Amino acid sequence: MRQDGGDAAAVACLSRIPDYQRARAGKLGPAVHRLTELGDRGQAYELSDEERPIVEAYQRFLADYRPKLISREHAIINRKYGYGGTYDLIFTLGGQTWLADIKTSKGYYAETGLQLAAYSAGEFVALEDDPKEYPFPSIDRYAVLHLRPEAYAKGYTLIEYSVGKPEFRAFLAALAMSRWQQTAKPVGEPVANKWTRQRVPQAEKVPV
Repeated sequence: MRQDGGDAAAVACLSRIPDYQRARAGKLGPAVHRLTELGDRGQAYELSDEERPIVEAYQRFLADYRPKLISREHAIINRKYGYGGTYDLIFTLGGQTWLADIKTSKGYYAETGLQLAAYSAGEFVALEDDPKEYPFPSIDRYAVLHLRPEAYAKGYTLIEYSVGKPEFRAFLAALAMSRWQQTAKPVGEPVANKWTRQRVPQAEKVPV
């Protein structure tokens, strides 16, 4: 690229790599969610070369841990605070009920605890084209199922998260900030100078 277009062309191309990687990851994550859901529901699907190792890692998790699936990919609603979201997995393991979020990102992050806390306060489960409000099951433990074939021997790891009142308060703060960003207009109009010809009173001396 430097030979064809010089340094500027090479720099421009390299600067676009993070955007390309984000777009690629943004497509891969939803695809893996859809494919693993189809597999859990016993439906046929086809895999690309990029999707195959991640879906196979998920299948190894199922074979190793043998969780009993309770619910998959349904919306939870919280009317009190006015939000909703879609959880990935609810299953029983070791006599306890788990809610796990599937992640295919490069790492797993503390902020996901806020997402899990939002799920924890779900008032009911909503199904598509179904007016009935289904009770949200009581959850004992929360986790991220991190599918990353190049990072783990079996391509996955299950990471438990602490989810309680502090995480939910932090989520509500983030929710309030998001809503403020969408609706607030804190920047006013330029202030016209109306005081140029007015006598300015002597300001009181203020200690520095």
